[in-house]
Amino acid sequence: MAIYLVILSALVALYLTKIIGERILLKKAGALSHIERTKASKAFNFVACLLIIVVFIVISTSRAISVGYDTINYKNYYEFKKDNLSAQNFEVIFEFLYFVLARAKLPFQIVLLICATITFASILYVITKYSSEPILSFFLVVALGILGNTFNAVRQYLALAVFLFSLKYIMNGNFVRYIICCIVAFLLHSSAIILFPLYFLRYFKMNYKTIILFVIIAIIGVFCLKPLTRLASTMTKINYYKRYFGSPEFYQPITLYYMLYAIGMICVFIFLYLIRNMVKKDQDLRIQFYDIFLILFLISALLRLFGTISGYFSLVNRFSIYFFFSIIFLIPFAIKSISKNIELRIATNLSVLGGGIVY
Repeated sequence: MAIYLVILSALVALYLTKIIGERILLKKAGALSHIERTKASKAFNFVACLLIIVVFIVISTSRAISVGYDTINYKNYYEFKKDNLSAQNFEVIFEFLYFVLARAKLPFQIVLLICATITFASILYVITKYSSEPILSFFLVVALGILGNTFNAVRQYLALAVFLFSLKYIMNGNFVRYIICCIVAFLLHSSAIILFPLYFLRYFKMNYKTIILFVIIAIIGVFCLKPLTRLASTMTKINYYKRYFGSPEFYQPITLYYMLYAIGMICVFIFLYLIRNMVKKDQDLRIQFYDIFLILFLISALLRLFGTISGYFSLVNRFSIYFFFSIIFLIPFAIKSISKNIELRIATNLSVLGGGIVY
């Protein structure tokens, strides 16, 4: 908890420094051109984001092994790794990484270092490429628990890192390269099988028909999850996710917390959808990606909602991780669009920062 508060406080300080600096530069508009102000802002963002990533990597590598239940299992598996590749699953890239490092007798922290570097480098890439406020996006990474999840679901966040990198292929319509990235992600974590159809999101327009369609798909997908998983297990020999069904360990009855969380996400989506036209009027070229991120967040919210209702929250939440990341882009877009006045923008940012810290 203490380290989280320190990181959040540092990110708040960085972001407020940027906002105040932009206001000072705006007052000096006569002395500095728009291009010069933009360059100064980009330089500050790049240096700040690079520093943030280094801190994230150091924390992820030096943390106690007890931080993250899966991490303990990873370490135990690494320590007793045999001198041959495992043929138990399709996640051969991660298996190969273990095989090479174990044969070299390197400490387990090297595994964490490599995984953290790949994951956070990809996060740095997509945030600097797509976010209108990179520092705010990093703040949301910490405040919404994404950073903490990387300490536990190491393999899945490696797969997520590949997916984040592949977003540009959805945006520019490069089907072959996107599928190659999905295959790599799948060979890191089998849950990435859900990523393959996402290429076709580029053909959807965000409207009521699209929302209704994805609601129907989510309902069918979640409530037919058990037979679909059994079918996938039979066809692909991936039996890992069958354990989520019929086991008291993974069955989760409806709880008030999960329901409120899911309903809260639906409310956030509705707000982001209603201001869509305001966002679209923004001249920032990155706004063209707003609809795709909005659909991704809708999928995440629907999976959380129907996963909670069905009792399969543990499994559905695994899939939701790939889509929830979109919120770190949507909120900065929204703030930038609805807060044209500098004072209003500062007030809105402070509200988001305060809410994030409380959360």
